[in-house]
Amino acid sequence: MDPDPVTNSARPKATGMRRYTRAGVMYLVLAAVAAGTFSQTIRYPFVYDDRQIIEQNRVVTEPGRWLAVLTMPYWPREGSLDPLYRPLTTLTLKINYAISQGRPTSFRAVNLALHALATVLVAALARRLWGRNSAAWVAGILFAVHPIHADALGLIVGRAELLAGVFVTGMLWRHLGKKGSEPLPTEDMTAPEHPQKGPDPFFPPSVRYHLSTALLFLLALASKEHAVIAWAGLAMIDLWQRRRMPERESWRGFLQRMATSHHLGLILALAVFLFMRWVVFGGRTTLPPDFVSRFANPLIDAPLAVRLATPWALLGLGVRQWFVTAPLCPIWSVGGFDLPESFWRTDVLLGAAAGSVMLLVLAVGWRRRWRLSLLLGLFVLAVLLPCHFVPAANWLYAERWLYLPSVFLAVLCGGLAKWVPRFSMAGSTAAAALLLTTTVPYQRSWETHEAVFEAVVARQAYSYHGLLGLVAVRYKSGRLGQSAVYVERLTDRFPDSERAWYYQVLLAGELRDWDAAAEALQRWSAIWASRPPSAEILRVAEEVRAHGR
Repeated sequence: MDPDPVTNSARPKATGMRRYTRAGVMYLVLAAVAAGTFSQTIRYPFVYDDRQIIEQNRVVTEPGRWLAVLTMPYWPREGSLDPLYRPLTTLTLKINYAISQGRPTSFRAVNLALHALATVLVAALARRLWGRNSAAWVAGILFAVHPIHADALGLIVGRAELLAGVFVTGMLWRHLGKKGSEPLPTEDMTAPEHPQKGPDPFFPPSVRYHLSTALLFLLALASKEHAVIAWAGLAMIDLWQRRRMPERESWRGFLQRMATSHHLGLILALAVFLFMRWVVFGGRTTLPPDFVSRFANPLIDAPLAVRLATPWALLGLGVRQWFVTAPLCPIWSVGGFDLPESFWRTDVLLGAAAGSVMLLVLAVGWRRRWRLSLLLGLFVLAVLLPCHFVPAANWLYAERWLYLPSVFLAVLCGGLAKWVPRFSMAGSTAAAALLLTTTVPYQRSWETHEAVFEAVVARQAYSYHGLLGLVAVRYKSGRLGQSAVYVERLTDRFPDSERAWYYQVLLAGELRDWDAAAEALQRWSAIWASRPPSAEILRVAEEVRAHGR
């Protein structure tokens, strides 16, 4: 008889079959909650980036051309030169398009299924790490309904994040289940393990283990490049488990065993992916600075002090989004997020404080062999790219980038169930219900292509991409007066934007305001002097000359 963790009274120990049955029912409930939370997105059309990456991408839409999935970039070349290589994501989109003949419903149904699967794997990872169904429930329910995932579900191209989340979580779950590596259950999430009771965590892995982890890693990389952190995360698990061994081997022997056997499959998977990427892009890993718009990524020409402060500001923003859920927005860009000029700004200080606490707990917990430190380490690895601590992205910030870090944060929250399981389950369920009040209305931001930009401007009145999107949508739909209102706001706030003056020229031409068109042409030409004008600009210029302006 085991003591009940709440009443301390004796309770019968559940049989293995009962434990697995309860876990299976719990996983089904969590999958249903995850899919149900975002189910209204299934009727949404293609919006925002979906249009270029799916509807206007010949690799996706044209019949056949299956090999082009491996030899073409993720973004169609006429839409963006960003060297992103995500062949598995493109392949799933192409299969969706072929089966549904371009109807977005099937795309969104697959995304809902992937989110449900990711939720189950998050719960399974928490159960394997913490040894309790209550920990799995806490991790799964919070991950399933959090509004920060609305971006990954609202956009069909958020599938890259969903696939990467599924494969990375599955890979780590598989690794923790390898013979000899299972963490021993303890009653305290900060209690050290008992190395003398456990088997050797470096028990020689089986061929099945090598094949499964290598395949999962390769699939994760082919879904999104960010998944490369999975290997670092797996190595961190190995380092943490090494501290549990009663007689530690030498560092030389440990590293040799990791490189030659333990991680051999991952080395081969990474080599395959890098070779495939090299065939498409050569040695190019990112866009040259001259090709990156400062309105997409203002860090490209920012001073050093700003570059150093911005990652902490983005981490502070992420912390508020995870725990407060108030500052959510479908698109983050210049005007909605202003770069910090120094470290003395609230979000920078908040991010620095949160980062310092995490690193302190990580350092202390690592020495004391706390499982908490392992989860913190994985979380820190996962936020390095989204928050620009490693400057590799050509965009400022996107909420869907936090899908993978949320995996580790949810599993970390699951560890709270180690203290008071029943209270944690009730508390997490209540917290999930509260989160739903934000998640359900927020996901309506992706209801239509225009609704995305309306939601952005409603939240951030001077967001560059929000205003630009509204100008473009309303101009193309013939609502010239409404478009003119937003283009005035755009040119006032961003007078050095070529796209702002481009639409000012076109609108003035359509409204037959030749004086305004002439002035807008001058402003546009001053910014765009080194590049040839488009046919639309040439047409308006001829009409301006014809009217003597």
